[in-house]
Amino acid sequence: MKAWRAYIILFTLITLISCRRDEEVVDARIFPPIIKASGYVVPGDSIKLPDTLKIKSKGGYQAKLTSPVPIKTNQSIIPVSLKMSKLVTTPRRIGTGEYREPKVVEFTEQSTIVGSPKQVLVKEPLYKEINPGSFFYFNKMQGLLHDQIRALAQDSIGNIWIGTDNGLSRYDGKHYYHYTSNQGLANNLINYLFIDSKKNIWISTYEEGVTKFDGTSFTKISSQDGLPHDLVNCIFEDRYNRIWFGTRRGLVMYEKGKLTIFTTESGLSANDVRSIIDDNSGRMWIATYGGGISIYDGETFSLFTTKEGLVQDHISMLFKDSHNNIWISTAFMGLIKYDGRALTSYTTREGLGNNSIRSILEDRDGNMWFGNSNGNITRFDGTAMRVYGKNDGLVAEAMRSSLQDMNGNLWFGTRGAGLVRFEGRLFSHYTEQEGLSSSRITSINEDHSGNLWISTFGGFVNILSEGISNGIKRQYIRVFGPEAGLTGRFIFNTTTDYQGRLWISTDNQGLLMYDGARTYIYDESGGLPDKTIVQVDKDNEGNIWFSSMRSGISKIIGETIITFGTQNGISHNHVRCFLQDSRSNIWFGTAGGGLTKYDGKSYTHFNKKHGFFTDTINDILEDNRGIIWFASGGNGLIRYDGDTFIRYSEESGLKSKVLMSLIQDKKGSIWIGTRFGLHEIKQRVHESIDSLNRGISINSFGIEQGFMGMECRKESLFEASDGTIWIGTEDRLTAYHGGSSIERDILPSLQITKVQLFNEDVDWSDIYNNPDSIYTLNNGIKLKGVKLSGVTDWYLLPKDLTLKRGTNYISFNFIATTHSQTKSIKYQYMLEGLDKGWSSPTERTEASYGHLNSGRYTLRVKSVTSEGLESKETTFSFRIRQSWWETSWFHLTILLFTGFLLYRIYRLKIKDLLAERRGLVYKLEEKNTDFERSRESIERLSKEREKIFSIISQDLKGPISKMIGSSKNASSLNDLLDNLLMWSAIQQGKIIFSPESSNITDIINQKLDSLLQQAKEKEISIINKIPRKLDIEADPRLLKNILGNLISNAIKFTSRGGDILIKADSSSPDEIKIIIEDNGIGMNQDIINSLFELNVETGRTGTEGEPSTGLGLLISKNLIEIHSGKIEIFSEIKKGSRVIVTLPKTQPGI
Repeated sequence: MKAWRAYIILFTLITLISCRRDEEVVDARIFPPIIKASGYVVPGDSIKLPDTLKIKSKGGYQAKLTSPVPIKTNQSIIPVSLKMSKLVTTPRRIGTGEYREPKVVEFTEQSTIVGSPKQVLVKEPLYKEINPGSFFYFNKMQGLLHDQIRALAQDSIGNIWIGTDNGLSRYDGKHYYHYTSNQGLANNLINYLFIDSKKNIWISTYEEGVTKFDGTSFTKISSQDGLPHDLVNCIFEDRYNRIWFGTRRGLVMYEKGKLTIFTTESGLSANDVRSIIDDNSGRMWIATYGGGISIYDGETFSLFTTKEGLVQDHISMLFKDSHNNIWISTAFMGLIKYDGRALTSYTTREGLGNNSIRSILEDRDGNMWFGNSNGNITRFDGTAMRVYGKNDGLVAEAMRSSLQDMNGNLWFGTRGAGLVRFEGRLFSHYTEQEGLSSSRITSINEDHSGNLWISTFGGFVNILSEGISNGIKRQYIRVFGPEAGLTGRFIFNTTTDYQGRLWISTDNQGLLMYDGARTYIYDESGGLPDKTIVQVDKDNEGNIWFSSMRSGISKIIGETIITFGTQNGISHNHVRCFLQDSRSNIWFGTAGGGLTKYDGKSYTHFNKKHGFFTDTINDILEDNRGIIWFASGGNGLIRYDGDTFIRYSEESGLKSKVLMSLIQDKKGSIWIGTRFGLHEIKQRVHESIDSLNRGISINSFGIEQGFMGMECRKESLFEASDGTIWIGTEDRLTAYHGGSSIERDILPSLQITKVQLFNEDVDWSDIYNNPDSIYTLNNGIKLKGVKLSGVTDWYLLPKDLTLKRGTNYISFNFIATTHSQTKSIKYQYMLEGLDKGWSSPTERTEASYGHLNSGRYTLRVKSVTSEGLESKETTFSFRIRQSWWETSWFHLTILLFTGFLLYRIYRLKIKDLLAERRGLVYKLEEKNTDFERSRESIERLSKEREKIFSIISQDLKGPISKMIGSSKNASSLNDLLDNLLMWSAIQQGKIIFSPESSNITDIINQKLDSLLQQAKEKEISIINKIPRKLDIEADPRLLKNILGNLISNAIKFTSRGGDILIKADSSSPDEIKIIIEDNGIGMNQDIINSLFELNVETGRTGTEGEPSTGLGLLISKNLIEIHSGKIEIFSEIKKGSRVIVTLPKTQPGI
């Protein structure tokens, strides 16, 4: 029997497996809070009639404005008459006369696997303090490898590839991925980049030839393969998809495994080829350094050099624009444009920033951008040239490359300044540097002539107008100041009434009115309630309203003013904003009293005291659908639909809760000025807000987008008649030009970029190429048994990934590749096979999962832009392999073996019963007097046999049917078999009692190790207060069985989340009491009385259906009595049970 018991324990232990409850991620959108619009209606009998006073202005002052001063820009117009000439060329036919056929070299291409690039988080860009042109810098401080950028390219996904003097970088809007010689580059100095029609990236490295990068491997072509020189200046793909290289020693046509080399011997004008393009007819134009231009038609080189009229033979670059004009950049004599008929020259005389051009770019609006060798940039719109330099915020030693990305952003690679992003196409900035009298803007208004009236705090009122000077459209500044009757330098705002008169609110000079010729002043002497007027506005009828900080709000009607304050129904005397809506309700936003609504009959207050979100309202807007919006001073954006108020805050994309100003543009978008930036609710998002008041997406503009202002005040957010959005802030005036074709909503390309294990990067290519090796992560964890069928292009993700069950803490990185509003994109993800729904929207671009059970899983990711554009899902699938104990053959083996064990136990027991019966028959034959006793003994044994096998049937049926994959049931089976064997030994009198000095705490801790998981699954807390040094003379094996059965019973009959206390009382000199208490379901006295009877019919089940027949208690009672001890049980229904085991401290004979 001992051998069988050992087998049972061994095979049940190996079936124990770790179980993990599936994590569930619910599709959890965060909805903004909503409250019912039920404020406090002010009782009518508590409202006094407003004061009505006569108002009188100080006579009309003749208003004189300062002379217009042009805004400072470096701009010049192109003269009408430019130097023009015709194109004349000299032909050289290949293969005739002195011109030989090109040399052909065949070679064998060899590729090397690319190592995983180093990932670096991009930091916020830098910008100069004086930056009206909106230039932003990315250099080594932001994570780039070097500050010299020689080449730029963008792939079809949207990644920008950056060639530096210290390696190649891929930029996805959030991270740089760096490729250097460590990843397999031939040289870290990148000279040129080109992306062909097959999406291969061609990389020219310094003195190391050219390398083709296909997403997984580098293929290098150098002089060792037949290239005439290892310095490749340019790369080009013709209409036949052939790749051409311009080298220091000739022109090379590449076809797989073959190079065709053209030099001066074939008719090329010079061997140092700097640039290649094709014209509209398919001819290739080859720029050379020292030989002018060679035009190749497939048979002949036609030379255009100084002999044919070219101004210089040193040509650095060629560029073909969208109108098929060819731009020729000379080394130091400016530009030449060829339009198919004539050549036109442009130099510094015509407005170029420098005569040495290093990069040429055409933007989507047809403007040409020329990067100059002196670090300036010249923009040419076909009429005028505008040079951007130091005064515009651009500081670089030289321009080296340029690019316009898919979102319309302009990028310039420089020497010394890194990568520069130009945001001036979206934003223009004006400060005192450009001619404003003060950079602190308080309001913007437009008069009937289209002039902008810009109120400043410290510089009077600036008038911005446009005019034509020398054929160039220019902007001018005039000042409305003391000579116009405005003596106060500090202006709050202006408004234009329906008669075209301008009203000006001032600090300390009252209210001014300008009628186009004269200025009229209203102050306290003329009836104004205050000399500081913080707000002036008009209602739907054209009446002028104005407010102060402490005197409420007043309305001008003719020659009288009516003032409303707290005594007249307004919630606070500091009124910051005013609106008369389309239903003729009048709304007053205050600083301290919240919101007041007047419907013509009653005043209603909405503030914190009466359940509203805020006590400060800075601006009010009614949109084109009749919805009213409130800019709160610390509680975000509030929307009113007539019945409810809904509040939007950070969860919707706001970067600040302090809102200052609101407008709606002609397209229907809502603009929000905050303390720390500018926000926009796009028209499509605005119109999609449903009746359930669900969340919205709010676009934000900050440093990343080129907006640099701080604190956009009320009235300083304004849309001009031409669609320009003007923003006045504490340190500048900004114009937003995004209403033109510049702005472009591009759906970002969503990609899974990385798969990690145990939070560490994995070189999946290395694992794929060395499948039998042990791969060690940077944190020391060793990976073995990882299987994949290859890696994907570009991101090098594993294909058909399979992981072992114990090696599956897996993380994913993903990104919606874009270079516009990158921080406004939200992501949702779910892991099919585990998650029950989508995650809540988040800005995080990573997700992690661990301890996954065996099975197939698919990660699904989607993104949504701030404009509400949702991407297509991207997925990644993988599999967790089954452990050997999870396989079907193992389950079948365990099932068969368990059945065999049970059958053997049954046979052994039958054998024992038959042997005992034969002995009884023998005794019956010897002594007839013992017949009756023997018969009773046989009947008793027969009944006990039936009870035992009834127990076996009842207690084993559940564990056996569920044991596959269940450590809990395997443990239950082990305990049951222990009890069966122990009961068998007791009945046969074969219990070996071997008392020895034993530590009770050690015995309990040993048993608790096997019971803690059972308690943990029911969230039951077991508190062991047995003293550490508490010894007793007992059989440790039997004592362990006693305590195990009693604690196991306590767990069974204690509800989830309950407590079990184990303690001891050793105060008696002769005995020790071990006490086990629980706060479980308890029992009545009838059940207590039947506990020590072997009766399967009265067996109870645990709180979660655990089977129990009382066999464990019966065994424990027998074993306690063997120790000369006793057991007592006390219990009450729903209050728990208390079991006291009393044992002698010593045993006789020890």
